[in-house]
Amino acid sequence: MKLTLMKPIAIAIAAKPAQSYQISIGTNLLPHIAKYFPKNLSGNNLVIITDHTVKKRYATTLQKHLEKKGFNIFIAAFPDGECYKNAATKAMLEEKMFSKHCDRDTLVLALVVG
Repeated sequence: MKLTLMKPIAIAIAAKPAQSYQISIGTNLLPHIAKYFPKNLSGNNLVIITDHTVKKRYATTLQKHLEKKGFNIFIAAFPDGECYKNAATKAMLEEKMFSKHCDRDTLVLALVVG
């Protein structure tokens, strides 16, 4: 399938120092996602954070594409719904990541839809 992208959107973060990142919106992104990763990665460990519904629909496909690129993948999922987007869920995800020996060289990828 052909990759189709809209123009990237720049998001500014009010932080010190100021930071920004791009969001890519398009079709057939999963097979091509690794080309959007930083070029200076110091490790090959990657955590995909997503909710259970997105995990079922997309995470396994993404995992296969990234494993072909040489990444070690760990998927950390949480229940669906706004009520789970809170400090307790964050702590649970962090504990899962620590249990898998994630460190500062681990790339974290948020897989969301909508």
